[in-house]
Amino acid sequence: MAMRLDKHLSNSGYGTRSEIKRLIKKGVVSVNGEVCKNPAHKVLLTTSITLGSKQINSKPMSTIMLNKPKDYVSSNENEAGYPSVLELIQPPHPKYAIAGRLDVDTTGLLILSTQGDLIHSIISPTKDITKTYIAKVIHFKAESIQSFFEGMTIAEEFITKPVTHLRVLEENKEITTLSIGITEGKFHQVKRMFQFVQAKVIDLKRVAIGSLQLDPSLEQGDYRELTPKEIRLIFQPSKR
Repeated sequence: MAMRLDKHLSNSGYGTRSEIKRLIKKGVVSVNGEVCKNPAHKVLLTTSITLGSKQINSKPMSTIMLNKPKDYVSSNENEAGYPSVLELIQPPHPKYAIAGRLDVDTTGLLILSTQGDLIHSIISPTKDITKTYIAKVIHFKAESIQSFFEGMTIAEEFITKPVTHLRVLEENKEITTLSIGITEGKFHQVKRMFQFVQAKVIDLKRVAIGSLQLDPSLEQGDYRELTPKEIRLIFQPSKR
């Protein structure tokens, strides 16, 4: 499908549309070996394009797994003094959308994609995709486990769906480590669910979406491309 030259370069991560237009009009962009000063010039994904002396490599379709560190926001722009997770991705890169949000102090699996329909499918509440977290909690009492399967009122007129699972992994003095699966993603939902039973989350990490597990080889802040097989795992029941 043909696309405007300035839009194609912007989508490939080489700048904003206005920045690209200025570069094109300066004569530093070539199309098939010839200088092009027309931002509206139509190109294909197979068109040979250079910016200065650099060959443009576009990735029109890309889906990545990111191991989100603390103190980054899951949005396209910086918020409240915190940088966007997009700053962790080396430029140039295509325009990614983020599949849901992790709180600024929550770490772990985040999926970004250039495919809007994929993003919508991941975050759609009708898909009931399980998001699995490892939570370290203080003041947790085993007798409160049943409440997580019955639903909780954590916001005005909002009752949570039952968790897919809640399992104690370790108990170390006052800290309990649990695995919990939810199919929703309300603001601070996991933390507020534990608050409902008078417990407090002190550390939270998302480790899976559906059957897609966070790659243990990824350090915080690292990312990699997902294979088609891995993308399909997102929509398969989680392995508990």
